[in-house]
Amino acid sequence: MLTVLGGLAEFERDLIRARTGEGRARAVARGQKMGRPFRLTDHQKREAIKRRNQGETLADIARSYNVSPATISRLGDQPVTPNPLTARSALRAAGTSADRGFRAGRRGGGAAAQYRDGSA
Repeated sequence: MLTVLGGLAEFERDLIRARTGEGRARAVARGQKMGRPFRLTDHQKREAIKRRNQGETLADIARSYNVSPATISRLGDQPVTPNPLTARSALRAAGTSADRGFRAGRRGGGAAAQYRDGSA
């Protein structure tokens, strides 16, 4: 008896899944967008991208639009101008030993570890 009821429930679930999939396909064909709406308008997106390209931090931009920094970072594939004041670029410009790049013979370093330029 339970096996029959389980089979009927599974069949009904398959019907629901098929009808839901067909409805979603019709909605997409009509141009309906699926998922959660984006928090920023198109104008706000363009402004945020422009501010990001000018070197403003993601946190400052996000705070002004009341969204998370991750929302700003996902805005698109537009090129981001690197900030010349970052610590990494400062190390590269100075050519310090911290930027030489550490290479190890095995994971975790150990006695065989050395820098790319050959020094120990």
